[in-house]
Amino acid sequence: MKKGLISCIIFFFIQITCVAGDFVVELVEENYRETQGPVSYSPVVYHTLQVHSEVGPKLLILIGNNSYYRKWLRQYIAKGNAFIVKVSDDQDNLFLKSDAFEIDEKKIHPFNLTLYRQGEEKTKNGLSFDDLEKLRKRAAINKYGNLKSSIPATKADAALKVNADQKAEQEKDAQRKMLEKHDQAREEEKKQLQTSKILEAQQNREAEELKRQQEQERNDHEEFLMLLAEQKFADETRRMQELEKRWQELKKRLLADERILKLDQTARAREIERRWQELKQRFDLE
Repeated sequence: MKKGLISCIIFFFIQITCVAGDFVVELVEENYRETQGPVSYSPVVYHTLQVHSEVGPKLLILIGNNSYYRKWLRQYIAKGNAFIVKVSDDQDNLFLKSDAFEIDEKKIHPFNLTLYRQGEEKTKNGLSFDDLEKLRKRAAINKYGNLKSSIPATKADAALKVNADQKAEQEKDAQRKMLEKHDQAREEEKKQLQTSKILEAQQNREAEELKRQQEQERNDHEEFLMLLAEQKFADETRRMQELEKRWQELKKRLLADERILKLDQTARAREIERRWQELKQRFDLE
């Protein structure tokens, strides 16, 4: 009897050792900021994950400088929200007691929580997923002194266990509802962002169309002014040519007029200038 009890206790603690270092967490929110050092301008990254775990809410502070793994991890965060956190044995107590826990980025492993929970096949030890989940929770509690005894529970202990299970289920439901609300809020935010982007794009198109119309009107006006100036120049040139033609004809008649020929050179020049001015005035009046 004693040997059997000792074997059960040893097997129980072996199970505790096997599962104590792995924690399943669900993402609530990611906080990321990348900047540069003040002097060396080397890249500085601030990266934290707010998660829900089986031991309560935690803030995971990611450390490490593996940029490739961190980039891949962030790409997964955009699509999924479940991770397995590997905690070494010497930090289990610190992880359970701390609200904020520093962890290397390569110790966070994403996975599909839905498929993980839907597994119904038995393990090599003949335990189902629910059995392993209960065993892992009991192991974590027992390791840090919160489990009273491994002796078969009394009726009072059974009642307490039922109440604890109900409370745990209520907490899970509350967490699930909170995650659903968070997902709905994120969807609403995405929709608002898409709407704002559509409005901004439409405003940009309208501004571009107005700018194009104004540019076209300005080009048309400049072209009209240019044509008007060309027409005015052509008209002026034609008038000057016609005036010059008339003057040449008048000059020939004046030079052939005997009365003008009788005048001296000075009087003749004055008479020709007077006739030229009269011709210009009549031409301008026309």
